[in-house]
Amino acid sequence: MAKKNKSLSEAVSSELKKGFDLNGFKAKKGLNSSVKFKDQEWIPLSKAFQDVTSVPGIPLGHISILRGHSDTGKTTALLEAAVAAQKRGIMPVFIITEMKWSWEHAQMMGLEVEEVVAANHVMVEIVFILIIEDILGHLLVNYPQRCLLRVGGLEHFLKRR
Repeated sequence: MAKKNKSLSEAVSSELKKGFDLNGFKAKKGLNSSVKFKDQEWIPLSKAFQDVTSVPGIPLGHISILRGHSDTGKTTALLEAAVAAQKRGIMPVFIITEMKWSWEHAQMMGLEVEEVVAANHVMVEIVFILIIEDILGHLLVNYPQRCLLRVGGLEHFLKRR
């Protein structure tokens, strides 16, 4: 007969009833040893960006989100990071969902553009919408009481559907 998995709340309740021991719990889950994290590498951005954000740039190996009002420097920071990445031999890849993107502006900022692979923007928008809907659906189904969502800039995508 297969072992029935307990829900998280059942597992927590049974642990608490037994007399919870944090050190024992850590040992059982393999969390009692010290873990050495790898050194963080950054794609450096300008001193002005570093002064405002208190970070040296964009961290490598992570997903980064720049958010803000219109014309506050998000694209400039993106292009700065892309130029710095190219100088380190890293190929930047852009998924652009805005209609006001300018490759000429990117080149003026120092981005080396040899080839641009452009997909039909309608298809890209449809795929983007499906991904966002999937993520939002997962969050709202699994975490309804803990979800505070504000999705800015997607209004023009969502109105078309």
